[in-house]
Amino acid sequence: MTEVGIDIIEIDRIGAALSRWENRFRNLVFLASEVEFCEARSNPVQHYAARFAAKEAVAKALKSHKPVFLKWTDVEIISDGNGAPTVVLHGEAENLFSGSKLSVSLSHSNRSAIAIALLTD
Repeated sequence: MTEVGIDIIEIDRIGAALSRWENRFRNLVFLASEVEFCEARSNPVQHYAARFAAKEAVAKALKSHKPVFLKWTDVEIISDGNGAPTVVLHGEAENLFSGSKLSVSLSHSNRSAIAIALLTD
């Protein structure tokens, strides 16, 4: 079984949400490790947007295989030792997909961020 999820988002949309709802939005969508990573960058909003797109792409890949209820914080995007994005699942998703492999790729321009997720058994 192989499932794919993809998402694209305008960086300004995430910037507006961060400005309007500040910590409320940040805490609802991102884990502390993701906030720390993004805030350490010269343009944090681009990195928040890429991680937001990655969470959406992962959710699409997971839900196309099995019904699952996900909270934003059930999907964590971290960087491995080489800087490549890696998915860590939490909650129900971690239990349901413990035997599966998830890969993710992120990219962004000045205007948009995009992510693709690949789920394989």
